[in-house]
Amino acid sequence: MRLNQLHILEALGVADAPLKLKELHERSGVPVPTLVRVLPRLQESGYVEKVGRGMYRAGAKRFHPARHERVVFEGLGGTSFDQFCDGFGPVLRRAGIEPLMMPRRQSPATELTREAAREIVERHELEGSGYAFFSDGVPGDQFTEYFAERNVSLVCVGLNHHMPFDTVCTDFEAGGEELMAMLHARGHRRIGYVAQRSLLRVPSFRARRRGYESGVARHGLTSTMLFYDHHERRRDHNPVTDWLGQLRAAGEAPTALLVGGHAMVADAVAAAFDLRLRIPKDLSIATFGRVADARATLDKRLRFDAFESQAEPWEDLGTAAAARMLTRFAVPELPPVLVHVRERPHPGRSVADISRSS
Repeated sequence: MRLNQLHILEALGVADAPLKLKELHERSGVPVPTLVRVLPRLQESGYVEKVGRGMYRAGAKRFHPARHERVVFEGLGGTSFDQFCDGFGPVLRRAGIEPLMMPRRQSPATELTREAAREIVERHELEGSGYAFFSDGVPGDQFTEYFAERNVSLVCVGLNHHMPFDTVCTDFEAGGEELMAMLHARGHRRIGYVAQRSLLRVPSFRARRRGYESGVARHGLTSTMLFYDHHERRRDHNPVTDWLGQLRAAGEAPTALLVGGHAMVADAVAAAFDLRLRIPKDLSIATFGRVADARATLDKRLRFDAFESQAEPWEDLGTAAAARMLTRFAVPELPPVLVHVRERPHPGRSVADISRSS
């Protein structure tokens, strides 16, 4: 089976619903003209089914790689781990593989020694099988070379780098652009950006900020930013209140804030009430990261349950990592790829639509 066909089947095999040509192109990376040429052949062989006009889904005949008895995923525990496993496990089980999914206290990539890699392979009896792991740091050469020597297929989750093995990560930059597009569509033209100063060193935040700035430029928005750390907040001093007050006094008040982090969201909500601004009628608030639950701000005056937000798509990351592992098993000689997964928007009632207001 050819490379383009594998990428098509990989994209369709993990999709929850039929895909249009454009969606299939975005997920598989296969050019649309190639899709138009290849899809009929895959339909004839039973791998792909056409649903309606220009919609495709996986067919009754499934492509299964050579059986690998062992696939292990190790990642940091918590809600994100559980959500990742919800996506990772079912894809492999449909291929006849029961994965072992284990939480760790720290990323294995923080242990950059060959000895650590040997311990993982021997502990899980992984020779000739597959290992997926979460890492926000670049593993050392000795760590990864040992897996290659033992014929272990690697998939790393979290790294936004091209590596000598397959990697799957969130497309934070696209998420920032999509938030700006949403705010623009709802009539907001002046946007405020509030985040922890310490996040400026975090690669995922820097990518999201690039997307934010790109969206601001693309839609002709006006942007102003506030960076501070939560320890700078005192009981009688809220930096967001001071900042918003100064902007309002200058006639440059934003109609919407994009806020990151639970503590920053709580400060933004408190600032709105300090300035007698109603959320979302007078001031809209969108969030990024895992801040979706309005109750997390501990402010009983909020009259809605959820913030409009973008968050890491952990289940989708699990699905993409499992699909990548199966493709690697099927065609080991394929060059390693970096797979970007789009963030999931979480609808809420914290952003007003002011597009029709005078």
